[in-house]
Amino acid sequence: MSDCMKWRLTGMFLLSFVIIIGCGKGDGKTLVRVGNSAITQGDLDLLVTVNPNLKDRLTTPVGRQKIIDNYVDQSLLYQESKRRGLHKKQIVKDKVDLYTRVIISQALLEEELDKKIKEYYDNHQDEFERLKLAHIYIPFSTEDKDNKVKRPEKKAEEIINSVKERLNKGEKFSELASQLSEDEHSNKLGGDIGYVTLNDQRLARRGWGVLAEKGFAMKSGEMSDVVKTSNGFHVLQVIEPKTTEDFDQAEKRIRFRIQSQAKEDLLSELKQKYKVVYAEENAGKKEAPAVSTSPVPPEPPAPAPDAAGDKKEAAPSTPPEEPKEKKS
Repeated sequence: MSDCMKWRLTGMFLLSFVIIIGCGKGDGKTLVRVGNSAITQGDLDLLVTVNPNLKDRLTTPVGRQKIIDNYVDQSLLYQESKRRGLHKKQIVKDKVDLYTRVIISQALLEEELDKKIKEYYDNHQDEFERLKLAHIYIPFSTEDKDNKVKRPEKKAEEIINSVKERLNKGEKFSELASQLSEDEHSNKLGGDIGYVTLNDQRLARRGWGVLAEKGFAMKSGEMSDVVKTSNGFHVLQVIEPKTTEDFDQAEKRIRFRIQSQAKEDLLSELKQKYKVVYAEENAGKKEAPAVSTSPVPPEPPAPAPDAAGDKKEAAPSTPPEEPKEKKS
């Protein structure tokens, strides 16, 4: 299982735990009353802190209602379980203790990751400088089997030179890009290829890494001379000047990039601080791994079928990561 999946599973179980024990503990406007407890806006805000991916879903009426419905289902289960005294059973107490340990452990991982994300942003400012670039692209044939273009390089060069002449005579860049550029991703946008960074991987994957280098050497509104890449000729225009991406905009991308390494580094450090000794029967068979995973508690039970015998859709212990809405 990948580290990314492990982090996601941990987050899902934490979210389940919050739903089970958290109803009515939040502040703010009451959204729905369930028996003797209330679900509030504060409860939803708490969910977002546990799983930031829910933030976007809460902005849509359908997504928000589904999350509230899940909360209602878990509140019903929780209250009935308390009424029956199930919370007094030792196995239930043990499970609550396990969830608690996972939440406390996760708090350390989150604190360390937040610190590493900010350090990365501060120490790699050049990665977050960006500008908005447009181009006119005339491709030529290459030996790459995926390149379906049949045009010889010399012919492509003649075309791009004629485009450059028309630009020099005052024709509008965006209009010529729409008419003549053969980049199907940008020609409908007047050649706009969006924000690019100096080492832009999106451009590099298309063999266009040099475009970013050229763009960063230009001023806003300036047009380039003809630029050759591995599969075509381009004329560039900077349509927005260089700026630095805000931390809030970059945070999610940095998190995805460094979270596995941050966790591995933290655990390696802790293994130096706290001695790990396996039981005698495991001696010589297994060393402490470089990376361990927090124990994963079992999911809370789903609602039972209704009295009519028809199976009622189980309320998920956590809202699904990517809901699929049914088309009407």
